[in-house]
Amino acid sequence: MERGQLITGRLSLKEQTGISEQSIRTAFEKLKSTNEITIKSTNKYSIVTICNYNEYQDNKREINQQLTNNQPTTNHKQEYKECNNKNKDINTLGDFKIFWETYPKKKSKGQAEKVWQKLKPDEQLLAAMVAKIEQAKTSDEWQKDCGKFIPHPATWLNAKGWEDEIQQKETEGDRIENALKKAGMV
Repeated sequence: MERGQLITGRLSLKEQTGISEQSIRTAFEKLKSTNEITIKSTNKYSIVTICNYNEYQDNKREINQQLTNNQPTTNHKQEYKECNNKNKDINTLGDFKIFWETYPKKKSKGQAEKVWQKLKPDEQLLAAMVAKIEQAKTSDEWQKDCGKFIPHPATWLNAKGWEDEIQQKETEGDRIENALKKAGMV
């Protein structure tokens, strides 16, 4: 078996994912029609091959690198630090400004600043915070009821919200992709 291939069957995928056999068949047909996969079937199993698997993996790495390189926090932070290198507290407040601009709920700024001063996050932690906030902004929980369930910034900082696992609504396509990942295809 080559890289990007999986030996499977609709029944085993149905058992692993809980997705109906018809939905799996439909998804496979759609992926075949767009030349994303090929399937070689026998009477016992199928060999599913992801077309251009290596290219997708390289693109995935390239996209991740671009996301890392293009994070706006770095540019804003660098510009701020170049202008205000005199005082570490000023830099910390500059980092807070980046956090505050990113965070979607603008409540109790003074409390958030106090927690920020206590945490004194470095560049790496700030980047992790911003990335997690951007991810959380798209989550069902933060979008529900016009953002009613977004915690106040100080609460999020005190709770180390950047370490939280974000639950995204899983679509049927996601379940199929996760099943393929679980089987070592993706």
